[in-house]
Amino acid sequence: MPDIDPRIISCKLYVCKEAKPIAQKNRRMGEEKMLIAKQEVHKLLDVGFIREIHYTTGVANIMLV
Repeated sequence: MPDIDPRIISCKLYVCKEAKPIAQKNRRMGEEKMLIAKQEVHKLLDVGFIREIHYTTGVANIMLV
């Protein structure tokens, strides 16, 4: 998250070096859920809370809560 000092809060992912990364199977979302997810992502992008990063494989599927 931009503008938050890493000394205050940070998250580290400890992964076994011998483990191979496995991409999750893409899940299909209904039209209504897909539109809501896109709107929420655009809101977060517009205020600068998140930014776009390109990976060679997908990180995780989107889950609406």
